[in-house]
Amino acid sequence: MTIAVKIRAIALVMFFIGTFTTTTTIAADESNGWYGEINYTRMDIDDIATLGTVGLTVGRDFTNNIAAEFQYGTSFGSDIVSGVKLSIDEYYGLFLKPNFQLNDKINAFVKLGYLDIAVKAGSAGAEGNEFAYGAGLEFDLSDKSYATIAYAGLEDTNSLQLSIGIQF
Repeated sequence: MTIAVKIRAIALVMFFIGTFTTTTTIAADESNGWYGEINYTRMDIDDIATLGTVGLTVGRDFTNNIAAEFQYGTSFGSDIVSGVKLSIDEYYGLFLKPNFQLNDKINAFVKLGYLDIAVKAGSAGAEGNEFAYGAGLEFDLSDKSYATIAYAGLEDTNSLQLSIGIQF
């Protein structure tokens, strides 16, 4: 990772911390605002390859309408492109998650943030980082559990993400 990328990542983290430490409203009276998710993502990369990942998300609702998340994941499936096996080595990112309640069981959200992703192509690899975005729906399964479906995008990549989550 270059110095410029590290500086951008630190600036983004400082922005998140600064934004949320000045926020005093906690999202829900019955929880402390923390949640975790297990997710599966199907990534279509520039109409060249389709890859799968599994990941974990840890987030915190700071108000009823804004949260921050950290995501980490790794490969769960690969594709062969021109005779070379292509897979995601790992990814991690920070996201801001504005959201709003559609009704008592469904919540709509968008995600905006930074993602660092490492790709393997045969024995070679490459790493990059970029702006990431997404939008989706969260469906309450019980008072503390939920499921989500979301579209996520990166440059030249479109993804569908399915998650199961729990509020702490």
